[in-house]
Amino acid sequence: MPQTTPLTPRDIALIEEQRIATVFSEAADEAMPLSGGVVTYAGPADFANTAVAVGLSEPAGDDEADAILDFHTRHGVDSRVECSPFTAKPLVLALSKRGYTIRMFENIFAIDLALAPPAVFRAPEIPGLDIRLIDTADAHEVERFARLAISGFLTPEQSMEDMLPITMRFARLPRARSFIATIDDIPVAAGGLEIHEHIATLYGVTVLPEYRNRGIQQAIIAHRLRHARETSVRLVTIGTEPGIPTERNAIRAGFSIAYTKVVLSRKRDATA
Repeated sequence: MPQTTPLTPRDIALIEEQRIATVFSEAADEAMPLSGGVVTYAGPADFANTAVAVGLSEPAGDDEADAILDFHTRHGVDSRVECSPFTAKPLVLALSKRGYTIRMFENIFAIDLALAPPAVFRAPEIPGLDIRLIDTADAHEVERFARLAISGFLTPEQSMEDMLPITMRFARLPRARSFIATIDDIPVAAGGLEIHEHIATLYGVTVLPEYRNRGIQQAIIAHRLRHARETSVRLVTIGTEPGIPTERNAIRAGFSIAYTKVVLSRKRDATA
């Protein structure tokens, strides 16, 4: 991949969605390859009971929609499908006919490190802040990271114990790097980095409420970008719901929107 060739939104979507599909297939309890992507089941962690990259690089339609729904129905969970703007239109229409509706939007931000200015890698000065890479062979360290990271993403339908196993599995994947930020030895934030060939993604960043608005998230972004640069990846992404602090911090750090994806879902007891 030439370092001077700008990446198009479709280029980025193909790389990023396939990366997500690979990670989910490795961390899930069960994964089914389907039309260039994967359908996964991961117990009570509903975000990982999903279909990713299906119909992105290969044709997909009614048969694939049935396969996704049948897979999740067999496991007794709500069905979730992530669709980029480049997902095969027949699949999106087929999902709609089967009762799938829009659950949320997600903006995928990206930065090309080959073209990034030096300022991207500079972090704000925060007294007492230390950011360190955890030892994933230490079960206590992994659990502490996971609990801290999960705390910023829990919904009323989810519990810490539901989310803990899959989050710890993500942290232990061989390409994952997990960071904990402390102030005067007190854990205040966490953030992950996943490296896959020419791409890395920043994920799972959480800053405890009492430590927000100090620039800590910005510091963790810069720290992980420096780490990504040292591994010689070119592209770094961040996925975020529109309008939340992560989005503002990503823009401040030099990221720009590459594409917007939609998450479709269908309740397990719904009728089409």
